[in-house]
Amino acid sequence: MKQKVKLLIILVVEFIAIAAILLMIFFAGKKTYTVTFDLNGGTLLSGDLVQRVTQGQNASPPQATKDGCYFLKWSGSYREVTRDLYIEAIWEYETSYGIEYETAEDSNYCVISGSFEDLVGDIYIGAYHNEKKVLGIKEGAFEGREGITGVYLLDGILTIGNDAFAGCTSLQKIELPSTLTKLGARAFKDCVSLTEITLYEELQSIGTQAFSGCVSLTEIVLPLKLKTIGSKAFDQSILTIYSYLEETEKPFGWVSDWCVNNPTLVWGYVVEEENEEKEEE
Repeated sequence: MKQKVKLLIILVVEFIAIAAILLMIFFAGKKTYTVTFDLNGGTLLSGDLVQRVTQGQNASPPQATKDGCYFLKWSGSYREVTRDLYIEAIWEYETSYGIEYETAEDSNYCVISGSFEDLVGDIYIGAYHNEKKVLGIKEGAFEGREGITGVYLLDGILTIGNDAFAGCTSLQKIELPSTLTKLGARAFKDCVSLTEITLYEELQSIGTQAFSGCVSLTEIVLPLKLKTIGSKAFDQSILTIYSYLEETEKPFGWVSDWCVNNPTLVWGYVVEEENEEKEEE
């Protein structure tokens, strides 16, 4: 009996040893890859942002947080890794209280239709409302909200309607979505505290008097795909306007009064990074 037990023990030990050797050979023949996690403005709570992962194994996503947002998802899969990966955190704004929505019947999208009169401070607007995509801001939705100081919008919004933010006299900064294609008439009229705004390349139309009365705005870059600019869209002499286009490529509808008070206009604008690349060449 004792001999049988000893034999059984020897067999088990040999089996474990052989299995270990086979595993070592198996993993030795596998590659390792680098998985990089980008927190996209978030703050790391735990975990590693750069990880070396054996082929076929899973990476371990780090834990992170971001003010005014909740984590939605990672931009790609980190499971069963077979190549180097760059994965970005996708955040969703915790939409501020006091935003009103309108949803078309039997649709999967909605628009912002209005807001509470007592809105103050920075306003965050998420890309979804009740699981419906937010595609636009209707005319006058935030008109006259003098207590708003900043507006942050996630990508997805395509249009901002007439007078949407007109008269928001304390508004200093707004982050427009990169998906925006149309900016309505008087959208930011008399936003006297607005100091900076970025117009992304998808924007095709700027409405009449869109930035009329924005006396604190000192410079703005017109996007490359811009097709139309309404009359008196800009109206202060201290403003410097940069255009990627050459003067011979003026947008359609470019009329003599698109901007009054003779702003500084720079055609064929090239960003500094491009200049640096050319110098290195």
